[in-house]
Amino acid sequence: MEGRVLLRGRVEAFGFAPTEAEIDAIARPVSWRATRALLAAGIGLGAAPVVALVPPHIPWALGSLIGGAVIARKRATEHYTLSAFAGKCPRCGEPLATETGRLTGTRALHCDPCGLDSILHVLDAGGGGV
Repeated sequence: MEGRVLLRGRVEAFGFAPTEAEIDAIARPVSWRATRALLAAGIGLGAAPVVALVPPHIPWALGSLIGGAVIARKRATEHYTLSAFAGKCPRCGEPLATETGRLTGTRALHCDPCGLDSILHVLDAGGGGV
């Protein structure tokens, strides 16, 4: 069932104490993931003969097929979609921001005030990784 979930997270950077994060995400059911994956694969497969008409023929067709497969795989593994994030930088304590979108077990973050690059680790309710 698709719905909003609150996940816990941890922001880590080498040499600094990790900070806690709160993640608001949308849970994606199997039906949503399968539909989006099949749609992406179908578009890649359907576009291949059309783009193959443009010289050089084979690279365009292969690009269409490979692109459809890559996007289909991403959609099939998208268990959560990030909608909001609240966390602080391990170095300076300023709030961090990140783009919404596909959420996997980790996500790279950048702190604009101090320039530190850190990693968000998504934790499930039991404290393990997603």
